[in-house]
Amino acid sequence: MRYKICIFLLAGIAVASAMDRVYESRTEAGESRRPAMKPVPFRLAKPDKPLIVLETMVNGDGPFQFILDTGAGLTMISPELAEKLEVSRDEAQTAIGAGGSVQVHFGTVKSLAIGDTRLEMLKVGIMDLTGIEKAIETDVDGIVGYNFLSKFRVSIDYPQENVTFE
Repeated sequence: MRYKICIFLLAGIAVASAMDRVYESRTEAGESRRPAMKPVPFRLAKPDKPLIVLETMVNGDGPFQFILDTGAGLTMISPELAEKLEVSRDEAQTAIGAGGSVQVHFGTVKSLAIGDTRLEMLKVGIMDLTGIEKAIETDVDGIVGYNFLSKFRVSIDYPQENVTFE
């Protein structure tokens, strides 16, 4: 009986913790414009590197090449794109991931749009993406992460090579 109660309590704590993270991420970005549920075409980085690459508009400029990464907690942009779009950045902080530690600046873009799906005032990380580009053998300007994706139900249709946001 104690075992069942412990499992129940641990599950409750895990759900509450997850909801806090979801709430924080949902309140950090500004208004979203609901999409018309029109599929957005994508391409794969390479046939043997099946990462989804989407044309993305940032601050009304673009299109730029962004990787869709369901494992990235934060949307990222390259320093070159941040400079081009005049995104102000905070002091660098060290972030630790699977590949080790990297220096990341933080900023906010006025808008980020994929097809008809758009978020305003989105917090982004600004970091060097050349290591990723070398690994996937494709030039990219950014990574679409959880703080964008979590605002929508995302459907990926690999055979048709499109993504739908609703």
